[in-house]
Amino acid sequence: MNLIDKILDKIEDLQTLRICTLIGDVKLDETGKKLTFPEEGPKIVTQIDLLTGDITTVFNEDFLEPPLDKIRDYHAEREKQSNEIIRSNIKALMELIDLFKKAYDIKKEVNSDE
Repeated sequence: MNLIDKILDKIEDLQTLRICTLIGDVKLDETGKKLTFPEEGPKIVTQIDLLTGDITTVFNEDFLEPPLDKIRDYHAEREKQSNEIIRSNIKALMELIDLFKKAYDIKKEVNSDE
């Protein structure tokens, strides 16, 4: 499978953005990339469907009162930052697609000259 096929295959996974704020014992797997979330303890989770724009945020009642209300505010800031990250990632992806198109066109031109 080439790089373009891999990218197209992963696009389906890009539909939902998940933002998690957890308090407790969060562990990384052996690769250091995947989090294991604690089953107990305060947490805020936001899911954003990037196709429909639906946003769902759930959190424990603990976040309604001090001192965890500050954590709730922090999570809201992370939600705002995610919008900029999404825009930046889409821009980078479009630039990458343009680069692939140019490279493909150059390769096609070189091959037709042979």
